[in-house]
Amino acid sequence: MNFDSLLKGNAYIHTQSYLLRKSDFIKYIDFDEVMKFDLWDYPIVLELIKHTKYHCLDFYSAVFVKNIESVSNTKGRLKRAKYLSGLYKIKIYFILKYGCKKSTILYLIYRATRDFYSLLFLRWNK
Repeated sequence: MNFDSLLKGNAYIHTQSYLLRKSDFIKYIDFDEVMKFDLWDYPIVLELIKHTKYHCLDFYSAVFVKNIESVSNTKGRLKRAKYLSGLYKIKIYFILKYGCKKSTILYLIYRATRDFYSLLFLRWNK
């Protein structure tokens, strides 16, 4: 798992399943900076993966329940637009802060185009 994989969305770390050192959190996370974003867990993970090592457990440590309606899973166009714009705002912020591979930028352009196309034509909820 690395920074570019998290930017692309090819790796997921759900908030109920990661542990971190308090000293790393204090050292690397500016909570005022994180509070600028609508999604708090994603910027924390992106920041920490640039400075620390992640190890994945080889067993399940939590149960993921997908709700019918949530921030990231919604049928509402306005709510979906707010989620997507917040997500890409975070990605752009961290790309400008740390940079990334050119292939990641190309992939994110493709993905953003696809996401916003689906938003226009209500294709994400099918």
